[in-house]
Amino acid sequence: MLKYGIIGTGSISHQHIKVIEKIPEVEIVALCDPNKENLSRALKAYPKLKGVELFSDYHLLLESPEIDAVVICTPNYTHAKIAIASLESGKHVLCEKPMATTPKECYQMVKTAKDTGKILEIGFKFRYSSLFESIKKMIDEEKIGKLRMIVATEFRKPFVGPWRRIMGKSGGPLVEESVHFFDLFNWLSESESIRVCSFGGGDVLKDFQGVDNAQVIVEYEGGIRANLNFYCFTYSPKFEFLVIGEKGRLEANLFSSSIIYYNGKEEKEEIQLSEAEFGFLGEHKEFKNCIEKDRKPLTSGEESLKAMLIAFYAEESIKKSEIIKIKSAFGK
Repeated sequence: MLKYGIIGTGSISHQHIKVIEKIPEVEIVALCDPNKENLSRALKAYPKLKGVELFSDYHLLLESPEIDAVVICTPNYTHAKIAIASLESGKHVLCEKPMATTPKECYQMVKTAKDTGKILEIGFKFRYSSLFESIKKMIDEEKIGKLRMIVATEFRKPFVGPWRRIMGKSGGPLVEESVHFFDLFNWLSESESIRVCSFGGGDVLKDFQGVDNAQVIVEYEGGIRANLNFYCFTYSPKFEFLVIGEKGRLEANLFSSSIIYYNGKEEKEEIQLSEAEFGFLGEHKEFKNCIEKDRKPLTSGEESLKAMLIAFYAEESIKKSEIIKIKSAFGK
């Protein structure tokens, strides 16, 4: 039986707890949060947690020899220090995205996982969702021919919570949330990103640090290009995804349970999925399997670092008003 500790019991932790409870041979034995109200809400929402150890300091949780792995669900600016301490204490780590708020911290997390030999998985949940698993399969089967372009539309409400509005604590919206799409760009293209060009600004939300709108273009080896259109001041959310190949295209909405397939012959087909889910269960199954089989996750620290660098360089491109060449994820 693998025994987990949950560090941070705010709203996102509930998405993790409810799927962990569905996985045989995994047990949550500890919760940690300095906010007693968060702990109380979690215990009330999930009666099976009655009797678990409660901590207000994650360092004390990490001292427990009973815990095999931790799930980090804390604010972005705390991810690196908690993940590094957890790995050094001998725990495997599943950390919510983004990895951290600076490139240096991301590199440190990857290095620590390598030095300790422990599993580091980052919560890029969409790779594990039925929607994007299906899209990836159709690309691999060449249903749309050679992949040429990916377009993501992310129109969302303003971010809630005070720390998300502070650049130094969230990393900025492209790091905080849009990095999900950069990870999908990397995965679906199966190619190395070369450069990024971004335009954006803080034009509407005056109490918000960082851009509230942006257009980001990522160029990959082999000529594939990916484009993100981002706005976080629209009150009617829209999350759409478009994949274009030389012989067709795929269209999807993140909240739908279907894919529209255009086969390049002016014909379209709606492909129904079994359900619309966001991949939390899949990422936890992957985490468990990687611990048991001692292998790297699909969203390992090394793989996730590539998406993080695109996010950081996209922010840099806006600040400098120039195209940024993307360095190797390992500085080579």
